[in-house]
Formats: sequence, structure tokens, C-alpha cells
Amino acid sequence: MTERRRKEEGGRRKEEKRKLVSPLSFLLSPLSFLLLSVAAQTLPTATNAAALAEFPTFFQGKPILVRGDIVSTADRATFTDDNVERPLRLASGRLTLDSGRQQIRGTFWDVGRLTSDDPRVSPAVRTAIADFGEQWPRPGEALVIDVDALAPADPFPAPTIRAIALEPQRYLDQRVTIRGQFRGRNLFGDLPAAPAVSRWDFVLRSADAALWVTQIRPRGKNFDLDINARIDTNRWLEVSGVVRRRGGMVWIDGQLVELTQAAPESAPPASPAPPPQGPPASVVFTLPTQGETDVDANLTVKLQLSRDVDPKTIVDRVKVSYAGGPGDVGAAIAFQVSHATGSRVLEIRFKAPLERFRTVVVEVLEGMKTPDGAPVEPYKLMFTVGS
Repeated sequence: MTERRRKEEGGRRKEEKRKLVSPLSFLLSPLSFLLLSVAAQTLPTATNAAALAEFPTFFQGKPILVRGDIVSTADRATFTDDNVERPLRLASGRLTLDSGRQQIRGTFWDVGRLTSDDPRVSPAVRTAIADFGEQWPRPGEALVIDVDALAPADPFPAPTIRAIALEPQRYLDQRVTIRGQFRGRNLFGDLPAAPAVSRWDFVLRSADAALWVTQIRPRGKNFDLDINARIDTNRWLEVSGVVRRRGGMVWIDGQLVELTQAAPESAPPASPAPPPQGPPASVVFTLPTQGETDVDANLTVKLQLSRDVDPKTIVDRVKVSYAGGPGDVGAAIAFQVSHATGSRVLEIRFKAPLERFRTVVVEVLEGMKTPDGAPVEPYKLMFTVGS
């Protein structure tokens, strides 16, 4: 074959390869990734009313799926099951919420953790909390499901992770067999808290629901899974055990565990998507107040914010020092900072009494965030210690 023939043959093969690949090249484009991500939106989390009531911060702003009884009156519609002291409120802008047992899909809000001007508070949610009048509810006072869809709560043919998560009362203290994807010691944040029953507690997940498994190690013939290693979370397990419940937490006391194949109807779940991001948070009140003098040397500084703060973002983002003179850098002050979820208050305690007649500077630095990722606006507080 001549050199010219080789070049022609090479060009023809490249063209054939290009034609073969070009239909697939769409899958590699930025637009394709966007479309795929939209198509694979996070499934609503299957849970129950007791879990929503006990762990409102975890479910805040998340799409959820629940089953229970709707009680509809002229004033409002509420939702409950047999393990909730105070019913949750239901909001709906277009659906008729008739009394009866239903399966509900919607978005969960602890409205008191939002501000009154938060754009995520829909008109339907405002209607659901209208009895508060002009007084905005406090955290935990107004738990609302903004309803997207309703369906009959038909009985499940067999116990599954999803069935137990939605209606734990139906399976309580019964021996069941379930299968799901191994998720280690809640390595992907599928559940809000751990039962802490045994040292080998791990999570199983299938599609839109997850459960803890306790009392049994994820180990057997030809497998020994590490509860702290994500590399093992591609395995599926079949577990037999007894369903237990404490408040809003449901788990299975395992008795037998085996490797199994992935459920054909369930794709491996992605990590939960973050909730919609709300407005930035800011400091709205301080103790002592800005510019205050004659402050007690043993006080605890308190900064109240407009929204909750993600505790993980507090580290290294609070600074306290004495104000220096011209050209002088103020000396740092040793302190500890704490934040109780739901209180919206940062508490700063000093390891020793503050020096008398010194001006103290407390700074909230850039980088602190709310649980949904919104920024906390930087802030500087100055006060003077008295005698």
C-alpha cells in the first residue's frame, strides 16, 4: 500500500469513528450533564410524622413522603400518626385535603426557623400558620408540610425498608426480612441520628428510604464490611431482625445478615441534595450591646442571629481581641464558643476574667454558614470592660 493510500485509509477510519462516536458525544457535553442531573432529581425521603417532629432541623426544606391521617376542618388541615403528640400542619395551594388516611408528598418546613420575609414561605404555608397572627412562630411551634401530591395509602404487600420507614407502627416488634444498599455508619447522612445500640450499627437504604440495623456486624461468608469505609457501600445486604422504635427513630435489631443482589427496581441512591438556600443570616442582637461601657469582666458574650448556624462552620470564624492603640495590633483573648441548634445564639465564654478598662473586639468572620449553605454576614462588636 502506497503512502497516499495509507493516509486515505486512515482518514476514512477516523471519519467512521467520528460518526460512530458523535451520537454519544452529547452525553459528555455540559448540557447533557445538566439534563441528566434534572432527570435524576433527589427522591423524596420516606419517613413518618414522629421523625419529622423529633428531627425538624434534619428535614428542613427537604422533599418528604409520609403516610398518616389527615384531619380537615374549616380552619385548617393537619396530619398525624399514632406516635405524635401534636399534629403537623398541612399547606396546599391547589389540592383539596379531605380527612382520611393518605400518602402525602411535599416539602417539610419548621416555619419558626425561617424569617417572616423568607421567599421560601409560600402563600399556602402562610395560610397554614394564620392563627399565629402577627406573631411569628418560634422554632418547633409550626411544623408544616407543603403538599405537592396525595395518593391512597394502600397496604404494602410485604415489609420493605420503605414500608417500615413510612409505617413503623405496623411492623413494631415483628420479625422482618429486608434488603438494601449498605451505607456504613450513616456515611451519607441518610438518617438524622443514630440509635447507638451496639458498636456495629449501620444503615441500609433502598430507593427513597433508609433504616438503621443494630446488634449484628455486617460480616458473613465471603464478606466483612467496614462501617466507616465508603468503598464498601456498593454492596447490598439482606437482613432479618425485629423492628424497634424510640420516638421518631426506627431500627431493626438484626439477627441474620447475608450478601444479596441490588433490588432490580432500585438504582444506587445518590447522596441527599441540600435543601434550597435561604437568605443570608446576620447578627440581630448582642449582649453586651454595641459600644456598651462598664461591662462585667466575667460576662458571657451572646450574639443572636437571624437564622440557625451550621456548627461545623463556626470553628476559626470567631475572633476576640483587645483593641490596640494606633499602630498596635490588639492582643488575642482566649475563649470558647458554643451554639445550640434552634437557639440562634452564639455564646462566647472567656477562660479568664477580662482586663479592666480595656476595649474588647468580637468579630464574626467571613465563612460561617447556615445549615442550607447561606452565608452569615461578618460582624464586629466592641465594648469596654468596667472596674
